[in-house]
Amino acid sequence: MIKTTRRKLMAVLLALLILAALLPTGAYAAGGIAFEAGSVSAALTPGATVRVPIVATANSGYGSGILTVSWKKSALRLTDVEYSALAPKGYSAPIANTGKYIIDFGDDLAQKNFTGTGTFFTLVFEVTSTAAKGEYTISLSDFDINDKDIVPVTVTGKAGKVTLGVASVTGSLSGGKLSYTAVAAPEGAKLIAARYDGGRMTAAKIISGSITTGKLTLGGKGSTYRLFLLDSSGRPLCSAWCNE
Repeated sequence: MIKTTRRKLMAVLLALLILAALLPTGAYAAGGIAFEAGSVSAALTPGATVRVPIVATANSGYGSGILTVSWKKSALRLTDVEYSALAPKGYSAPIANTGKYIIDFGDDLAQKNFTGTGTFFTLVFEVTSTAAKGEYTISLSDFDINDKDIVPVTVTGKAGKVTLGVASVTGSLSGGKLSYTAVAAPEGAKLIAARYDGGRMTAAKIISGSITTGKLTLGGKGSTYRLFLLDSSGRPLCSAWCNE
């Protein structure tokens, strides 16, 4: 009788162990969030502003959360985090240049999940005086994000980078069109394209915003073309390009 009871007890315990092994270790909300840090270029100019967007390419919905952003503090100094309607500011601490910062976003008392994809935050950096030419990784980690019912959300994060280099501008003429290429133009930079006839400027155009490559046509007359790359204060970032 005792042996039979023991065998039954062992059978029950074995069944419970098998059942426990088959059950999920935790409940997670369906879907998830996929974050990507942007990759941008900027001039190797101490004090220059660099803006890096943190974008959600997928978002099944969340209520609140935190994540950690990391960077190389000897090259970049975090000065601000710009939040958005997709990710309102939570209880983030004051920013310190430690090379890591915890972003708290959403609403702990949310009655509805925040949904939608796009830019969640924009990290605003300043180039330091000790920065060197090269690429600097902006990484995302330590995600702790829940939906409105406090069910954990699955999260992935893709790192971005800031490429610091020496600003330059080059151009070429073909079929009456002037092509330009600007490297490491900082935020707020302006490109001025000008046409000259015998030393006299006959036409000019100003290009602002994201300056990388493009083509334009200048009116006026003359065979001499120049390109000037200026910072937000109107100071030259590099030598001007000239076709002659």
